[in-house]
Amino acid sequence: MPLTWAGLARPFSHTDSAALTALLLGATERERLAFAAEIERRIRADREGPWARSTSPAGLFGLTVIACMPTAARAAALLSRRSMRDWGLIRVDRFLEIARVRGLPWLGDLGVRLCGRLPARDPAPRDWEFVEALLIEGDAEPPVTGPVVRAWLTAINQSRWTVRQGPLADHFRASPWLDLLLPGAFEIDGLSGLETDFPYAVAQLTAEGRLDRATVLAATADRLARSGTAPALRPFTRLHDALSPAPAETAPHLPVYARLLPEAPSPVAAMARGVLQALDDDRRLPLETLLEVSAATLARTEKTLVRAQIDWLDRVARREPDRAGEILETVAVALAHPSLDLRERALGVIAVHRDAAGPETVARLAAAAGGLTGTVRAMAGALLGPALAESPGVVATPPAGPRAIPMPPPIGSAAELAEELTALTHDATAVRWERVMAGVVALHHTGALSEVPGEVLAPLWTAFDEGLRFLARAIHGVPGPAPALPPFNVPADVLTWRLAELSTWLAGSPVPVLLATPTDVSGSIGAGVLVDRMERLEEAGRDPWPFDFEQALLRVAPTRDATVLARAAALGSPDGERLAEWFGAGRIETAGIRVEQPAGNFGYDAWTPIDAGPELIRRVLVTMAPRRDDPRLLLLGRPLFTIGRRPTAREDYLSFHHCPPDVLAMTLPHDREAVAAWALPEIAALADRDSRDDTALPLLGDCSGPSGPAVALALAYGLGARHQPGRAAAVDTYLAVTAESGPLPAAVGAELGDLCADGTVKLTRVVPALADAHAAGASAAVWETVTGALPPLLKATPRGLPDLLELATRVASDLGRRGEIPGLDAVAGRRGGARLTREAKRLQATLAGPLG
Repeated sequence: MPLTWAGLARPFSHTDSAALTALLLGATERERLAFAAEIERRIRADREGPWARSTSPAGLFGLTVIACMPTAARAAALLSRRSMRDWGLIRVDRFLEIARVRGLPWLGDLGVRLCGRLPARDPAPRDWEFVEALLIEGDAEPPVTGPVVRAWLTAINQSRWTVRQGPLADHFRASPWLDLLLPGAFEIDGLSGLETDFPYAVAQLTAEGRLDRATVLAATADRLARSGTAPALRPFTRLHDALSPAPAETAPHLPVYARLLPEAPSPVAAMARGVLQALDDDRRLPLETLLEVSAATLARTEKTLVRAQIDWLDRVARREPDRAGEILETVAVALAHPSLDLRERALGVIAVHRDAAGPETVARLAAAAGGLTGTVRAMAGALLGPALAESPGVVATPPAGPRAIPMPPPIGSAAELAEELTALTHDATAVRWERVMAGVVALHHTGALSEVPGEVLAPLWTAFDEGLRFLARAIHGVPGPAPALPPFNVPADVLTWRLAELSTWLAGSPVPVLLATPTDVSGSIGAGVLVDRMERLEEAGRDPWPFDFEQALLRVAPTRDATVLARAAALGSPDGERLAEWFGAGRIETAGIRVEQPAGNFGYDAWTPIDAGPELIRRVLVTMAPRRDDPRLLLLGRPLFTIGRRPTAREDYLSFHHCPPDVLAMTLPHDREAVAAWALPEIAALADRDSRDDTALPLLGDCSGPSGPAVALALAYGLGARHQPGRAAAVDTYLAVTAESGPLPAAVGAELGDLCADGTVKLTRVVPALADAHAAGASAAVWETVTGALPPLLKATPRGLPDLLELATRVASDLGRRGEIPGLDAVAGRRGGARLTREAKRLQATLAGPLG
């Protein structure tokens, strides 16, 4: 009987592939081809009809596709649609049965086409099994592409744990694509499925002779020579170790190993060093190659690699004393290493072989040691004598503070305002909010606001953000009572209040210009500009809007310009007098108090606490209150400068009321301490949770105003951020903020001493960040921070303390600091050769050295 959609309804509704196959094969080839257009229409309609009751139509539709389509191209196009991508649901046996009855010559072509539709990531093993069956049935080969190789590897790994148990090598051996696709595992970067037993399976097949050993070794060396992270290269490093090649096998690949040692990730470099040492022991490594590789390797940061390279060069110098001079000049590269231990080790090797070097070599060694400071320089002076020229350490000049970046030009037309409104619904930055509000006021003043298209305003009326709804109300000119203001939770609510004010006052009491629009992107307003705006309001006979006026006071930059102050004093309105008083009396004084809060153990999730054990991770925050109510800020003063947190309250750990950092900083651009206090929960989450949102840290550097306990805590948490971008942002902020004179660096040190002593913040993360700040030129600030942190840390001895002591020695040597640090003598006086004791002794000797 002819194929009809009604006739297929029952098999589809019961998900009966056997009945569907019988119906399809019961029709003639002409009837099946005639039904192809209906199949295409139904599939493109995406689950239309009675089959929608099943979980997915792909399995049944796949049978109709192979039964009715006339070409591989049309079949592949349908099977590749999103609703048809569950190829694993297609009964392969019935699919092939239909194809055999039809005698299709293009089944292999269909398999090849579907190979091109495999996902680039996370392939489903059953999808590959379906495609593989088509390729085998059609006697075709898959293309060697990333998706194909990834799908093949994933399916083989999966089959090992499901249907066919046994070693992975057996599954590789049984695959018809081993010789075709395995090279792709070495040639295509970023493949998954290599992390488990892949290297050992390949090594086993190589040992059996199934794979050619020389080819596998060459492919392994070639893959290791390409760039990649340590995890990506780990399978090939393990394969290399499993192959355990002899020097005769690795010699042809010498250039590869010579490149890996100085450039590759640590595990790969360590493997390459072992290969090169074996070649050296077998006299297959030219000394020139060793010296070239060593010079680059000695500049690496990994102490283990550098120490092993110094020891290797020491052995070679003993073996070939006639070439000791050029070997020592290579060893001297380590004299510039950040590790004082390695500098001393290099000097020790130079001391052993110096007599074998000529006077010219000694002079070059002295030049290389010219940048040494402190006790290490004294060792070099005793070793190299008069040849060591006097050259005190150089401390870089700290970078200049942040440069003011002006606001973008004002919005000048209704079309431009419409563009910004559309952008605001997708990316609501503080700068964009300010430009839009100023543009609304300016266009209302010129009468052009009515030209904003209605389709632009429509999404604003239904937006989740209440501020967007207030904007729509202002632009549309909706009359009526003032809307109720939302309660105050965070400084971003001031922006919402200002938008509500805009929607209410624009029609009834318009102003020619908003006072609070910043003049630069930090949120600051030039003092002269604000006086200009006040003069315009007085000339127009208008009073400023209350929230707009107080926000402008909080944003205006301090000034001592006599002309600006005189113009402010000449303003005749009561608000003009408030502005003049603001310039003269200074900013609001606040009192900040540290508050310690306990909390549960936190996992990788940035927001959810996990009570996984008895140990609690505490957090230190800051409460704040104005010392007195300021009559100049009757509306905003107390809300913005009052932050209450209970010492035992866990709820403050979670940011129930998120404040966008740029809105926060732009609200209080000259009150850095208040910004830090509000942002502390999110900044602390960089260190004690897995948060990656470090946007608040750079904004602290852009703010001005005094720094107190909140800024010190923010920097301490930031320097100990879990992820490198967060620490980098903290270093930049540290450079900007500590460039100003004051006690802040020492306060940061005191917070680090407290937070790192019990592991609340990891000292191992802090030390590299402080070292970066020292390298950037903030050596004096770093010294104050380190000496502020050391006393409590010397008592607690947390992990990373030897590295901090070593950094302290370097900074003290560069600055020529002398004196005592409480608790250092007790640690330096311990017996034994532990690194902590050695570093304490070295710092003690540096601080006790002669002045000058």
